[in-house]
Amino acid sequence: RDEQRNTLAALAIELIVEDDSCEVRRAALAALARVVGTAQPRIRRLLMALVEDPDADMRWAAISWLTSTCERGDRELVECLLEASDDADPNVRRIWAHALERAATPGDEEVLRALARGLADSDADARSSIAAA
Repeated sequence: RDEQRNTLAALAIELIVEDDSCEVRRAALAALARVVGTAQPRIRRLLMALVEDPDADMRWAAISWLTSTCERGDRELVECLLEASDDADPNVRRIWAHALERAATPGDEEVLRALARGLADSDADARSSIAAA
C-alpha cells in the first residue's frame, strides 16, 4: 500500500512540475493532496512553491491546500503568503486573506499592515474577504 502511494505521489509530482496543461497539473495536485496529504514536508514545500505558479488556479489551489493543514502561528506559511499579497488574480487575493487569517498569530503587525494595504484592493469581493480577515 505504501509503495503504491509513493508511486502515485511521484507521478503526481512529476505532472505538477512538468505538464504543460494547467488542468492536468491541478488534477495531479488534488490527487496528491488526497493520497499523500499536505502535511508532509516535501508536499508542503511543493505547495509553497506553487503559490508563485504562473497559473492563478494553481496558486489558489496551493493556498487552499496549505490552509487546510496549517496551524495558527505558522510563520513559514505566513511569510510565503505575505510575498503573495499582491497577486494579480482577485480569487487568489480572496483566499490569501482567509489563509492569513488562519495561519497568522493574532495581532501580527506585519500581517495587519498587509491586510490594511489590501483594503484598497480594486476588487470588491477581495476587499470584503480582506476586511473579514
